[in-house]
Order: sequence, then C-alpha cells, then structure tokens
Amino acid sequence: MANTAHPHTHFERLWLAESLRLLEEQQGPLDDHDVRRQLPAGSLAERILARAAVHGSRLGFSAALQRWQGVQRLSLPLLALFAVLSGASLASALLGSGSAPVNVFVLLLGLGGLSSLTLLLWLLGVCLGKPGSVIGQLWLNLQQALNHDGNAAWLMRGYVSLLLRGKVLSWQLAAFSHIAWLLHLLGALGAVLVLLSLRRYGFVWESTLFSADGFVALAQSLGQAADWLGLSQPTLEQISRSDQWQRHDAALQQAWSGWLLGILLIGVLLPRLLAALVCAVLVVRHRNALQLDLSQPGFIRLQHSLQQQHLGVLDAETPAPIGAPAHSARPTQTAGHWLVGLELAGDEPWPALSHTELRDGGVLRQRQQSHALLESWQHGAPAKLLLLCDARQTPDRGLSRWLQELADSSGQAALYLLHAEHSPRLALWQQIDWPHPLLTDSAQAHTWLESP
Repeated sequence: MANTAHPHTHFERLWLAESLRLLEEQQGPLDDHDVRRQLPAGSLAERILARAAVHGSRLGFSAALQRWQGVQRLSLPLLALFAVLSGASLASALLGSGSAPVNVFVLLLGLGGLSSLTLLLWLLGVCLGKPGSVIGQLWLNLQQALNHDGNAAWLMRGYVSLLLRGKVLSWQLAAFSHIAWLLHLLGALGAVLVLLSLRRYGFVWESTLFSADGFVALAQSLGQAADWLGLSQPTLEQISRSDQWQRHDAALQQAWSGWLLGILLIGVLLPRLLAALVCAVLVVRHRNALQLDLSQPGFIRLQHSLQQQHLGVLDAETPAPIGAPAHSARPTQTAGHWLVGLELAGDEPWPALSHTELRDGGVLRQRQQSHALLESWQHGAPAKLLLLCDARQTPDRGLSRWLQELADSSGQAALYLLHAEHSPRLALWQQIDWPHPLLTDSAQAHTWLESP
C-alpha cells in the first residue's frame, strides 16, 4: 500500500485532486488498477479525494506539498519581519534626528500616503469586480520561484485553479496584501512612538503655492481623528504659527504629536485593518465551501471507473454485490461469433449490433461475469469475438488488460468503439495496447464479422 502516513486536510485533498486532474488531462490517465483497491466506500467525491491522497503519496505530490508548506512557514515570518522593519526604517528616516524641523504634511504623506492610495485603488477594483493585489501576486510568484520542481509546478496550477473556481484566490491575495501593509504601518507607528518618546521634534508646515488659511483648515479637519482618541491636537493659533520652527514650545510639539498619531491610527491603520478582516472572513467562508467540480472532464472520466469500484468491480477477489446487472453474460458450450460489451452505460441499447451469426455475451460490468464467461468457453472458444466499449469514456490500463484477457480466449478478436464519431477521446483509444482490429462504425464491424 502507498504511504499515506501524512494526514491530509480536506483542503489539501481538494488541492491534490485538482492538481492530478490537470496532470491527467494533459498527460493521460494514471493507472488505477492497484490504487482502487485501497479506496473506501463513499460518494464519488469522497472516492476521488481518497484516490488523490493515494496517488499524491505514490507520485511524490504529498511530499512536494509538505515542502511547499515548509517554505511558507519559513518565508512568512521573514516577510513579516521585513514589512515591520521597512515601516520602522521609513519612519526613522522621515523624522530624522530632531536637529531640524519636520514638515508634518510631508511626514504624514510619507507614512500613510502610499498605503491609503493603494487601499483606494483596491476598493475601486472591488467595485469594478476586479479585486486585484500587486503584493499578493508578487507573493504568489515568489512561492512559484521557491518551489520549482515538477510536482510543485502541478501543485501551483492546481492551487490557482481550485481557488479561482471557488472565488478564493483574489480575496486571499488581497488579505495577504492588507496584512503586509498592516505590519508595515505597525512598524512605522511603533518607530514614531519610540522616537517621539526619546527625542524632541519640532513640527512645521510650509508651502510656496498655497495660502496659510488652506493649510490651517486642512490640519484642523484632519485633527478630528485625534479628538476621537482623546489625544491632543493643535489649536487654530498653534497651527497658524507653525509656519516657523518653535523649537522650545513643548505644548505645541505634543499637540502635533497627538495630531499625527490620531491620523495614523484612525485614518490610515484602521481602514487597512477593516479591509484585512473583511478579506479574511471571505477567504474562510469561500474556502470552507470549496468542493470538487464533478463536471470537469477529468472527474467525469473517473465517475465511471470509480463507480465500478464502488460496486465491487475490481477483480475476481472482490465479493460480488447483491443483485444482478441489467445484462448478464449467458454462458454456453457452443463456439461461434460472440458479441460482448464492457462497462457500457445502463441506458445503452443492447444488443448494440445486429447480426445473424452473433451470440449475445451480454454487458460485463464485473470481473466475476468475465470469469464465468471465460469458463464457459473452455470447451468451445469463440471463433470471433467482437468486444464493444463506449468511445466517450477514457481507457485505462485496467480496461486494456481486461480486453486483452478476453481477446486471448478467442480465435479472432476486434474492438468496436460505440459513438466514436462524437468522442473527443478517440485518439486515446487508438493509443492503447491493442494488437487487434479497432472498429469505429457498424459497417466496419459487419465487414469484419463476415470476413474469413
């Protein structure tokens, strides 16, 4: 049995299933002959997830997934530290040593301007239905660069595909971006608090183009944030005379410090925190609602084979389920020309081909039926055996071995593919290991039956 010691979470199994679906759709189906023995009973989605866990361990996808998560556990704290230090460094550079006056508006724009601008652009994108995130996309690209082996590439495709379909990816990248900005702002705010506590700074405002009245009105309106927090803010008189450096006016310096902290907390940091919380809630909600999309072609192919496994159709050692199939094989001791269907849909008309010399072997859906039919041919093997399969299904190695087992028991054998003219999987059938005639329409089947 494959090593499945690592307990996968539900999301990880969804992730593996989606990655394997993309792999199989591009490179062909995986061999499930041995894997299906290990799958528990349950719904189709549960068996697909269990199959993904087994194949993931066998092919190394689970190990790649653990490496991916290990890289995240290592890189996330480093990136968080970088965000905090970048904010602290920016605040220290803007405040300086205290030997020169600090322009309050330059300081405020430097600490919160870019954050507020990017937040407004993100909100605009949300309103337009495109909540993009540059920092989040850079983080995704960084993960791809750090996980560059073959399995990790398929995991990246599966991760993006799964989260895009579940409407999770954009909110998750946005949440990452908001958290990064929060850490940056917290680093800046912490540095401002430390520096204002240890040094004496003088604050001024300056302008060549704009009048003093405009700056006074702007400073007073922005200062409402300080009032909400109970912090001091400069009066109209203090704002007016801050066009010159008042180095030894402690009350004025404290008023400007409270004004600055209030704006940073209420006007810059709080909106970013609310945006991060909204994105985090949406990520959790959409992520918990993630399910397999069983309408995807790769999962449609699995529906038939795993349904057979659920019914007990694996090999002769599997106990036969209660109840007979719609078309059971009818053993006989007489040789001749035989028509046998394999794993055809229950609504497929039978017999699917009319010919006077054909004996009806029925539709085989279980290996027990196949063994019973083979035993009936021990004293009179078919001179010609026409096997029928649905070309709309995807062939796997187990089915190829089953076909060959039946073909070996007859004098001549041919495979007739029903619905071949409408099947996008015809090329896959033409690539299977089948050394006998492959027929794609009823005219070819009649011609083969009537040939010597």
